[in-house]
Amino acid sequence: MKHKKTHHQNKKEIAKVVPTKKSSPWKNPLVIIPILTSLLFAVLWISKPANSLRSIEIAALRGSYDIQSISKLIDNETSPAQSVEFGNLWDNRLQRLNGYVVKFPVRNFSDVAMILDPELKIRSIGSMYPLILGGQEYYLGSFFNKFYEQSLLTLANNSGIFTPDDNVLTKYAGAFKDGLLYALKLSYIKVNGKEALDKLFPNGITLAAVGDTLKTFQTVDHLGKTIQLSDLEKQKTAIIAVDVGCGSCKQTCASVRDLFDGTGVRVIFVSDRDELETASFIKEYVRNESVIYDDKMAITNLLYLGEPPYLMLIDDQLKIVYKNSISDIATDAEPAINEFIK
Repeated sequence: MKHKKTHHQNKKEIAKVVPTKKSSPWKNPLVIIPILTSLLFAVLWISKPANSLRSIEIAALRGSYDIQSISKLIDNETSPAQSVEFGNLWDNRLQRLNGYVVKFPVRNFSDVAMILDPELKIRSIGSMYPLILGGQEYYLGSFFNKFYEQSLLTLANNSGIFTPDDNVLTKYAGAFKDGLLYALKLSYIKVNGKEALDKLFPNGITLAAVGDTLKTFQTVDHLGKTIQLSDLEKQKTAIIAVDVGCGSCKQTCASVRDLFDGTGVRVIFVSDRDELETASFIKEYVRNESVIYDDKMAITNLLYLGEPPYLMLIDDQLKIVYKNSISDIATDAEPAINEFIK
């Protein structure tokens, strides 16, 4: 499949189509070429691409692309398993691979197609067919624009990017989120291998962002007591990441802890050091809180905790309601905590 577009061309182009054996709309050039064209050029012209994309812009205007090696990707460990269609985007002018084309299902809605750059960052994305809700067509451009240059890693650690500005789109956004992350995961495995994905997400893609429900948690605190997901479900929990090698950070984290006195909220400290280096922090600041030694960053990676001091709030239904670094207690932590303990 090939599409050429010239900068000075005013008349409608006639594409030469090579017949294919299968009749899948995804593999039909008459369907996919307009979609790819609109996706690619919408991003190039509307999103004002960075300098690093200038060569792609020039190539798109003067050259052509082929979609090569279309294949179906399936994660058999996921139930229900869904297929994602994946193809290489070959730049004929530059004679090199210049990204990937991916089509993935969105539960109860139209499939979505996207173009990824060689680093698997989203360069363009759009629905295969218009979104109709209650007999009305909804424009998705502003929603999709938020995902420009996002990757699997940034989306897994992003707070609220999947929340639409229009509440009517909430149901669509939830289904889109599942489909997009699934597609990016399979694309990452296709390009880099399963081992590379496991290194990037050693505890799995837990999606511990604001609005997510915590899916997994198990660790042992400084007293040897096991803390697991079911324990967190019993009461509201505050997780505070602390750099025990920093005096001001330790003081800040202890002051944040004080805001929970008498509220019934369980406080867990996550230390960035081992038992020996955390000992002084426990002696000077810890009361009845659990302390987790996280020098190998197992919990930090599981929950996508930022640089200490950092606060994460989880309600008694395991829903993550707040995540942020603490630069100023009065403006960062205190308003969120007051809302949390109501």
